[in-house]
Amino acid sequence: MIGQIISHYKIIEKIGEGGMGVVYKAEDTKLKRVVALKFLPRTLTRNEEARERFMLEAQAAAKLNNPNIVTIHEINDYSGDIYIAMEYVEGETIREKLPPSEIHDTPLEAVDDYKTRKMPPLTQSRRSPLQIKQIVDIAIQVCQGLQAAHKLGIVHRDIKPQNLIINQEGVTKILDFGVAKLTRGTKVTKEYATLGTVHYMSPDQLTGNEIDQRTDIWSLGVVLYEMLTAELPFKHDGMQAIMYAIVNDNPIPPSELRDDVSRELERIILKCLRKDRDNRYHSVEPLLVDLKKVLKSIHKDSQALRLKKKEVRKETERRQATVIFAEIYGYREMLEKFDAEEAASNMNVCFEMFAAAIEKYGGKIDKIMESSLTALFGVPAAIEEAPKQAVNAAIEMRNCLQRFDRESNLKIPLDIRIGINSGMVIAGAIGKDKTKDYTVMGDTITLSSQLKDLSTKGQIYVGQLTYKNTRNYFEYKRLKPFTLKGQTKQIDIFELLSTKEKMHRPKFGSESMIHSEMVGRDKESNKLELFVMKTINGEGAIISVLGEAGMGKSRLLAELKNKDLLKKVMLLEGRALSIGKNLSYHPIINVFKNWANITEEDTEIESISKLETAVSNIYPRGAGEV
Repeated sequence: MIGQIISHYKIIEKIGEGGMGVVYKAEDTKLKRVVALKFLPRTLTRNEEARERFMLEAQAAAKLNNPNIVTIHEINDYSGDIYIAMEYVEGETIREKLPPSEIHDTPLEAVDDYKTRKMPPLTQSRRSPLQIKQIVDIAIQVCQGLQAAHKLGIVHRDIKPQNLIINQEGVTKILDFGVAKLTRGTKVTKEYATLGTVHYMSPDQLTGNEIDQRTDIWSLGVVLYEMLTAELPFKHDGMQAIMYAIVNDNPIPPSELRDDVSRELERIILKCLRKDRDNRYHSVEPLLVDLKKVLKSIHKDSQALRLKKKEVRKETERRQATVIFAEIYGYREMLEKFDAEEAASNMNVCFEMFAAAIEKYGGKIDKIMESSLTALFGVPAAIEEAPKQAVNAAIEMRNCLQRFDRESNLKIPLDIRIGINSGMVIAGAIGKDKTKDYTVMGDTITLSSQLKDLSTKGQIYVGQLTYKNTRNYFEYKRLKPFTLKGQTKQIDIFELLSTKEKMHRPKFGSESMIHSEMVGRDKESNKLELFVMKTINGEGAIISVLGEAGMGKSRLLAELKNKDLLKKVMLLEGRALSIGKNLSYHPIINVFKNWANITEEDTEIESISKLETAVSNIYPRGAGEV
């Protein structure tokens, strides 16, 4: 077709070919610009399904207007040849920027046979030429393009290095929505239902599940992994072996293949690669937020400064932390009755669920040892209310495992026992040079392990300090004290009875303060009284009292409540929470509970009854309707 005129486009050269189209570089003779023309291959012209998919691709992509997505100019039919005229991008794809690999793309529909062999040993010869900053910047731009597509209900379904191109200005653009799917529109499936490139396909695609935006997040995670390490996270020779690994195996952490991968960037990648899509990022928005935080930290600290800090870093430091020590019941019996591969597959599912729960509450897995793990809260990064977060994570771990055991109908039932302890630990890097690893030591670790050993399946035991910091949020039973090995002092231990966190609202500052005369706030106090008077006279208002912690905001409101003026109105109070779900509703819920005298101990039926009574007292005729 070189030199041929198609409509007002002159074909210059062939620049690419894929399963759903052939792409040519062409000149737009009307607008005097270079474009790319994508044609449905003539061998597929008679295939109505391929034609329909190609048309849907153009219609979907034509809606997109984003600097990180290749622009569609026109779709047309010329003498039976359907083509799309699109932006021509001068640049290099991510595939061209990475070192050559023996492993090539394996289109799922093109492979008929396979053989399985062990993953070849990693070598030091394959190193990514891309810097961390450049990799994160590319990922951010891809997310911005996907964000625009996902908002229109379009899923790319084939994110891979070949479909990401960087132009001469450094802008990354997503190519080829050739397997795009309209999640809110027409769905063309049949034999092309699993189009894509197998190394980058998500478990959702391989298992035939309904596809949504989280499949693009998985594929981007694979691309990120490859850009960092120059290795694929799931690398085997045979197609079936690759598919099995994607669905069942966990990838080697990127930090084991590249020294300068930060913990946060590794966490982001591994979260993208969660098998269960409910445990991945639910959309690109939070992924974009996390990537921008990583990029900001890179800008803040130059590479030279980071290396210098690494050299002079203190080997160890004393830190306050909460430690979880957990062990799965039933693993050894499973090993005895089933093959190691099936047992390992079940363990992978369990540890992936645990990792999601621990990460959700701000923790970090420290070690995984066959059927047990340790997790840290408060180190290496400090978090608020670490003991409470750890207990919440433990409850979720237990609930997830018990639900998995029920739903999977495992022949060997699984359960868990957990020990949690808070206290000082010795934390820091241990080892030399490349073998250095961040770890923690001390009696706090030892005690959490022994608490785990004292418990039995389904139980969670906590130490004294964990109990002290969480007793307002959870129910406990005090157990018989025990003595730590090698010591004489007895230690109190507690069994967690709660299956979820209690709703606990800390008291308003005024409820527990020592009374003293308030001075220096007459102006603010008078202004609040003025607004109350306006409210009584029918003129409502929303007032914000702003100030840093400790400035006396709660005291100011407490003084207002003591004014005689407040006797003329009904005062309803509500307070927001900082942690949990649907937080915006909690102040309103709190208002209704205080007004109807509903307590945390009331059952649902008792709460509804109290609320109905309160409504009836002020609006008897319409209480039923309310």
